Formats: sequence, C-alpha cells, structure tokens
Amino acid sequence: MGSFLGHALPGSFFIGFATWWLYAIFRRYFEAKFSRRKFYNTASFRCSCVPHIPLEAYIKIILISIGVIGETVTGFRDGRFVNLGNGHHITMFSFFIFNAIIDLIYFHRPGLLPDGLDYLTAIIGFSVEGCLFSWHLHGRSEIDIQVHTFLYYAVICTIVFSMFEYFNRNTVLFGLGRSMGTLLQGTWFYQIGFSIHNPWGYNMENTHRQMMLVTMMFCWHLGAILVFTAIIGSLVYSSVCRRYPDVVITKRNRYDEEIASLELSDTEEETLLSSKNGEYSKLSTKEISS
Repeated sequence: MGSFLGHALPGSFFIGFATWWLYAIFRRYFEAKFSRRKFYNTASFRCSCVPHIPLEAYIKIILISIGVIGETVTGFRDGRFVNLGNGHHITMFSFFIFNAIIDLIYFHRPGLLPDGLDYLTAIIGFSVEGCLFSWHLHGRSEIDIQVHTFLYYAVICTIVFSMFEYFNRNTVLFGLGRSMGTLLQGTWFYQIGFSIHNPWGYNMENTHRQMMLVTMMFCWHLGAILVFTAIIGSLVYSSVCRRYPDVVITKRNRYDEEIASLELSDTEEETLLSSKNGEYSKLSTKEISS
C-alpha cells in the first residue's frame, strides 16, 4: 500500500460500500415510515435488482481477494516477501472476508447461526484495521504519521457507531453514523494517497503550515460527507415518496390542518386578549371619572 494505487484501492472499496449502505438505510427508513412499519437495521442489505443473490457478500469477497492478491504480488522482491507493510494490509483485508462469509451463511442458511454475527465480524474487521494502523507508523515522517492518525480516528468512529447500532437497531442514526465513518475512511485513504504518494509527484512536506492544512482538510472531508449524506437522503426520500403518493398527500393534508388549527387558535387568543384589554380600559375610565 506504499503507493497511490495501494491507497486508492481500499479507499474505493470503503466509498462504494458506504454509499450503498447510506442508500439502503435511507430507503428502509423512509419505507418503514410511510408504511407505518417498525424500522429495523442490518449490517448488510439485499439488492432489489437481484433479490435471490447475496450480491453484497459476493462483491466483498471479490474485492477483498483483489486486494489480498495485489498486496501479495507487490510485497515480493527477488522471490522473497520483504514488505511487511503489505503484510499489514493483507491482514486487514483478510479479516473483512469473515464478514462476507457470515453474510453468505445468513442468506443461504437462515437461522443456522446466532443473530448479530454480521455486526461482530464487521466490528472485528474494523478493530484489526485500527490496531494495524496504530502500529504502522514507526520511523515515518511527521506528516505521514498525522494523516494515518486521522485515518485511525475514522476507524474508531466507525467501530463505536457499529457497536451502538448493534444494540439499537431501531435507531437510524447509528446506522448512518457507521456508514459515514466508513465513507470518511474511504475519502481519507484517497487523501493519504494524494498527500504522500501523489501520482503527479508533489507530496506534502513536514512543515507546520502543511500539518495545519491537513487538519483542516480532515474537517473538510467530514463536512463534505455530511452534505453528501444529506443529498443521498433527499434523493431517496423523493424516490420513496413517488411510491407512496397517497401517504404523502395524507400527511400534507394533515400538516395543513394542523397549521390551520394553530393559526385559528392564535387568532382566537388574540381576540380574547383584545376583548380583555378593552374591558380593562373601560373599567379604568370609569374609575378615573368617579
């Protein structure tokens, strides 16, 4: 992974899966809301285009295999495996394949395994990733340590949201947090590639100015992910609304009625206050004349 391509590859994996999770979570949430069903989240999702195939699990296996093969091939020199950094990355990829295997078993043999192993294997995979990257930086430059430390922060956030989601599957926020943390990992992988393995030859230097810039860029990534999540949510909401037009019309009519009743209540209250003020003014005039 000591190259731009080595960072772009896992970055693309994380961005792709996080975007899919955001779409699937928003779709399930809005469909449950419109159909008045209870929302219940899962770690992985079926694709409606091929509901009889665990597409997400197969894609995980294929992409993880590509990552393991690529890191293995580039780790050899003169017939010997010498790049232990590649060994770290192979280990990281390998632990995520357990999650894909659990997805396959859940799909083809439902009820065979206990519930929640999909979350457990995902949390273990992210934990191994965080452990590897926390001990991945000995002897590196300060800017290299900084960008990888921010990646470690993103991994920790993903783990925390995943754990909360496991115990609160009826709450949409934790699933969105897990997806956003994964997306942040993906975009930051690309940022690391451009910062220290720039394909056009300009790498960031170990200066205070550059390190301050990296800190701001990490915050910009987080802000961009918030905007991206809002856009995905808006698009999914519009799509689901078109599938439930009667429910949308009913909700709008109910909302209009509530607004009208509130306005009527405000008008009645103003009328009552004005009448009371008038009576008070009359009483005050009589007291003065007497």
